[in-house]
Amino acid sequence: MKKLSLLLSIVMLLSLLAPAALAAGEQNQVLICLIDRMNLADLDPENTPCLWSLMQEGAIGLLNSPSAGDRNTANTYCTISAGSRVLSSGGAPLNFQADEILNLEKAGDIFARNTGLQPRDHNLVVSSIETIKRNNLKSNLAMPGLLGDQLHLRGDSAAVIGNADMPGYHSRSAVLLAMDSRGLVDEGSIDGTMTIPSPRLRWQSNYAEIAAQSRRLDNELLVIEFGDLTRLNKMSTLFSPAALTAEKKMILGQIDRCLKNVLATKDYRAVYIISASPDQPALEREELLTPLIIVKPGFNGILSGISTRREGIVSSLALKDSIINSLHPDSSESIMASSRADQFQYIQQLNSQVISNYVNQKWFLQVIFPLLFILIVLSGILTWRGKARWWRDLFGLFVATVPLNLLLISNIAVSRPWHLVPLFLAGNLLLTALFLLLAKFCRCRALAVVALFTVVGIVLDLTLGLEMLEKSMMSYRIMRGSRYYGLGNEYMGVLIGSAIMLASMLLQGIPSRLNRCLVIALFALVVFMNAYPRCGANVGGAITAAIALGYTYMKYINQTLDLKKASIILLGVLLLLTVMSVIDLQQPAAMQSHLGRNANMLLHGESQKFGYLIIRKIQMMLQVMNFTVVNWIILAGILGACYGVFRPGSGLSEFRQKYPVIYTGITGLIVAAVAAVIFNDSGITAAASLFFYSLLLMAQYWKAAH
Repeated sequence: MKKLSLLLSIVMLLSLLAPAALAAGEQNQVLICLIDRMNLADLDPENTPCLWSLMQEGAIGLLNSPSAGDRNTANTYCTISAGSRVLSSGGAPLNFQADEILNLEKAGDIFARNTGLQPRDHNLVVSSIETIKRNNLKSNLAMPGLLGDQLHLRGDSAAVIGNADMPGYHSRSAVLLAMDSRGLVDEGSIDGTMTIPSPRLRWQSNYAEIAAQSRRLDNELLVIEFGDLTRLNKMSTLFSPAALTAEKKMILGQIDRCLKNVLATKDYRAVYIISASPDQPALEREELLTPLIIVKPGFNGILSGISTRREGIVSSLALKDSIINSLHPDSSESIMASSRADQFQYIQQLNSQVISNYVNQKWFLQVIFPLLFILIVLSGILTWRGKARWWRDLFGLFVATVPLNLLLISNIAVSRPWHLVPLFLAGNLLLTALFLLLAKFCRCRALAVVALFTVVGIVLDLTLGLEMLEKSMMSYRIMRGSRYYGLGNEYMGVLIGSAIMLASMLLQGIPSRLNRCLVIALFALVVFMNAYPRCGANVGGAITAAIALGYTYMKYINQTLDLKKASIILLGVLLLLTVMSVIDLQQPAAMQSHLGRNANMLLHGESQKFGYLIIRKIQMMLQVMNFTVVNWIILAGILGACYGVFRPGSGLSEFRQKYPVIYTGITGLIVAAVAAVIFNDSGITAAASLFFYSLLLMAQYWKAAH
């Protein structure tokens, strides 16, 4: 009787513990829902209440999806899996269950014949894995399938459900996200059972089967591909705009209800809602950012990438580490969330602002730069003829004010694109008038005043995080994914150019010891702003600034540049980079700038990767140069100016004798322009700014010297 009682007690205890154990097991699963071709505007509390509640419960951001190739879904999923930019292949979506029959043989057997690796019947196989590997061999920085490898190292597994198949064509891109480096996913259901006939799309997702499979699979990572929006996007040209909108709304409602059923059966540790690509109409409008929703402990409000440091924007490169962290909190997290009550409104406004800059920047600069070029030419003609000095100075001042004006008006919301030009002109005229008054009050040249305010404006933005640099029409374009914060190459050239112009005019006027000390402090500040990791280290800019400003100051104090002094400058550059690397390495890996990550490569003996990085930088520089013939014209102008200032004719020799400090400043600006081209991947933009500053400085003093 006692034994029976003991047995009964054990059974009851186990029955009580079993549900808790089951629940704990279920909480170890991370869910990734891929809703490709969904835009931010598609989130609606009435049509997609489940997605809306997930956003309210968790955090939302805008996903930027750069890759090593075109912006497409396959490249994005491969990039997420690698945590770095990856190029997929034309056949990347053609993936299968290993036991699927293709041309009378198993897909797994075909895979084994191509790779030498025999998968199990329940595996999923990436048919083009060898092509994908070859496409990324040259970079040596990307490892497609790294997410799957890291899961396996920790004893975890992954599964994929769903597809975006069309009649006669297989489309299973989700497998690329969860695969390991061998091209395998542990298990899943992506075959024809995941679709059913549809009167509108011919095929549509089998939502009942998707929900059933999600309950069956208990892998630590579960990826669901809702493919109907992808199917609709491929057939979008068959629909009228109104019919396309109605169809998309209906599909989103179906996806939302299926997602609700999936979430009702399990308690997931984290849920990721990812839209890899916008739909076709959005692509045509160049609205490239897509919604990203993450629900996990501690996440509420607005998402940001730790490495990108831009509130509301997350790079696809950050998702891999975040997914691993969701399963294993001891690993580093690459995404953070900041609490905000009006999260959706904030993201909408951010999206509008980023899109506006991206779409309007090209035409805006194409309108403004010719205007500035005409003003510079007029200023040069007036300088040469020695007439209308007031107009000459006014034109030069107007041009010099442009970078600061574009910085200051960046926070002004513009409802219509064509309002940008009137806003720019009004702001520039107002600043020009203000600087003329200040120059008259201070009894100095107006160019010196605008140079001072430009330096102060950029430094304040970098130190206080005013976000003007990030929003300026003259600055970098976020959707390109090359830079999200800090000092980009465009304003790097402006900062160095303004500093040299200000220093030259200061020392030409009063070459006192105090002014020399002020110039030393100014130059040190400019180098520091370029190099300091927490201001968004611009490594090429730091090298350019150190070389150009070191050379310029040496010439200010009448030092000839010989091999010894050139070596001292180069050693100073190396010391600067070493100190800043040490500072950067003290930060968490996810927050390190390019400088820290490159230093890590060298410290870990990855010199080959560092070499490939340099090659990629050179390729990017050539790509930027080839973007327009204007870049080659600017480069030719810089090289011509370089020859002119170092081999001056009679006119320049006379100018140098009367204004030696100004001439030194012009020489320093040309040296800076050449260094910017050499040490920056898109340095031609910085070089153009520096070249214009040299022309402005020469125009200001030329006639007085003759």
